[in-house]
Amino acid sequence: MPHRHFRRLDRFIDALALTALSCLAPGLHAAESAVLTPDPAAWTVMGATAKAAPTREKAWSRDGRAALDYRYAVGKGQVSLLVLPLTGSALAKAGGLTFNARASHMTNLVIALEEQGGGRWTLPVVLNADPWQTVQISFDDLVLSTGGDSPVDKNGVLDLDRVQRVSIVDVGAMLASASIDMLRLFSMEEGARRLAIDDFAFTAPAGRRSGEQALDGFAMPQAPWSVFGATRAEPSSAAPLTRPGLAVDYRKQRGLAMSLIRPVPVAALASVDALELSLASRMKTTLVLKLEQSNGDKFEADFDLPGNSALQTVQLKLTDFKRSDDSQSRNSKPDPAKASNLILLDIGGLFASKGDNRLWLQRVAATGGPQGSARATEAPGRAATAAPAPAAAAVPATVSVDVPGWSRWSKRVQPIHSGASSLVGDPSVIRDGLIYRMVYNCYDPQRKGGAVCQATSPNGTAWTDLPTNGPLPGRMIDTRAGKWDDTHETPYLTKYKGEYLLYFSGYRDKGGFFKSFPAYVGLAVSRDGVNFQRVGDQPIIKGTPGGYDSDAVFSPSIVEHEGQLVMLYTGYCFDTCKREPGVYLMAATSTNGRDWVKRDKPVMSKADLPKTKDGAAEAEIVKGPDGNFYLFMTLLYDQGHDIGMARAPTPYGPWDIAPVPIVRRSGGEFDDVGPIAPSVLIEGNKVRLWYHGFSKRNTIQIGYAEAPWPLRLN
Repeated sequence: MPHRHFRRLDRFIDALALTALSCLAPGLHAAESAVLTPDPAAWTVMGATAKAAPTREKAWSRDGRAALDYRYAVGKGQVSLLVLPLTGSALAKAGGLTFNARASHMTNLVIALEEQGGGRWTLPVVLNADPWQTVQISFDDLVLSTGGDSPVDKNGVLDLDRVQRVSIVDVGAMLASASIDMLRLFSMEEGARRLAIDDFAFTAPAGRRSGEQALDGFAMPQAPWSVFGATRAEPSSAAPLTRPGLAVDYRKQRGLAMSLIRPVPVAALASVDALELSLASRMKTTLVLKLEQSNGDKFEADFDLPGNSALQTVQLKLTDFKRSDDSQSRNSKPDPAKASNLILLDIGGLFASKGDNRLWLQRVAATGGPQGSARATEAPGRAATAAPAPAAAAVPATVSVDVPGWSRWSKRVQPIHSGASSLVGDPSVIRDGLIYRMVYNCYDPQRKGGAVCQATSPNGTAWTDLPTNGPLPGRMIDTRAGKWDDTHETPYLTKYKGEYLLYFSGYRDKGGFFKSFPAYVGLAVSRDGVNFQRVGDQPIIKGTPGGYDSDAVFSPSIVEHEGQLVMLYTGYCFDTCKREPGVYLMAATSTNGRDWVKRDKPVMSKADLPKTKDGAAEAEIVKGPDGNFYLFMTLLYDQGHDIGMARAPTPYGPWDIAPVPIVRRSGGEFDDVGPIAPSVLIEGNKVRLWYHGFSKRNTIQIGYAEAPWPLRLN
């Protein structure tokens, strides 16, 4: 992924450029208003298929002077690097460099100065296709490369008298050489590239710029951002921007992503507790801000932009950043003093609306003191932007529940996913790399019954159904008319040993839930999380005649314990059982996810929940970072439902049950009959819960709640 490109650059330069010193002695000469001007022939190129030579070709030089004509290729295994060796203290009196450049394609360069026995100091440069562009770099703006295989700089200062070479590398081509997937992800094409460099000169010191420099670097002559997956990126001050910033054009399309990457000066964030961004988007989108550290740890936070082309201010507390899946360690909190890269990533095109988008970025700043969390407001200072209208009614965005001895839960009042007909439920959510996947029970209008669909999200709250060829968006597997699974319900998704396992309950719909018993559990598997195939034609779990689950088996949920998979499921025992009628939470174990051995005794029954009518159903079991197992369940009252919680040292109990529900119904809202069927993830310092709510308006929609981790307050 793009956030690794500076680390790969370190390794690449170490492997190739160290040989450049013996290849060619530089030809340097004095020039007016410049300290040194290298001859084009002084450059050397590393790479088997690349070449560089002086040219006077009209389109690729300026004013008839010889320009450096660098030709290379983008593709698997195609690596190259431009190197200008230096001797002695050639740059001792220099303050920066300037050059004109023309690129055949949109190109991301990294300019690097490398000290003998010291560090590597870098700055990214973005070139759009075709036009000549002037690049101006002050050596004061270079950033020390840290982490990975970067050489250690003992004094943390760029020692110009020790610089032994200047390197220029196309980072996009380097990424593509390692993975063709990079080409597809960022809409790059394989093939030949051309880069012309003219009027390259090391300039005299120009003095420090006045005023404090923002983290974004937009006050620099050259904005220090790499841009991947875009068609164009250029400095701009036009509306909606109110001062210099960056405008980026790109295509939101399935399978494509766009990212902006800024190397962070060493310790630039050491004393801050929040980041503030001012930006705008033409299309509604969700962005991810990633914070990469020199020790390999990575953290991220996401936020939404409304897509109204109005400048927004977003404030993100560093404590709200959660650990990324590819983080080097399991540290749950970022260390801002070690920040090495900021990455602003729009992966909305992977699963959201299509179209040509423009993103404006005006400011990225480090701030201190208490800050808001992932909130966006229209930025002040632009008369053309009208103030937002007041809300029509004072409806709270969230409602909270205090649970004695446990954490407080906050629930969103509005649903987060409604589908085409507001008949969606039984969510099961997993984190899968950069995205969240949610399988859920959807409604098939043609067969007038339940089915299994999937939606994806960058943040867990903004969901888009996967595109499918059939009439039902997001549908994963077909129901089978007349078979045991001609209707689907209560799906559950998990990843195990490289496979996506999709469990679902199936039954023959006979005009009502209890009328349609028996119900069984089936399984479908996938390698990519999208294309699923059934495992056999028969269920993998059936009810035991006369047992606690004799009528129906519903709502599987799985956790790993002592080298096995443990499934908790809901067993219904009313008509054909030889036990006390009721609803029971049952368990089974497996070593492969396909063959299951049931446990004889219930994990929980209505005797454990005396305030309920029928006990608990639709339970989700999760193992916490503290080693305990947490059970989230639907509480079955005589009238309506709520969601409760319990904790135990094993998946089978004994249970310490929260004294009151953690998520309750809200009068007049989408869950006014009751919230049920929770799905839970514990991420960093937050417990996230998805559920579905029944309403008196005969809708079924998916809602969201969360609480701080750890869950116990005492």
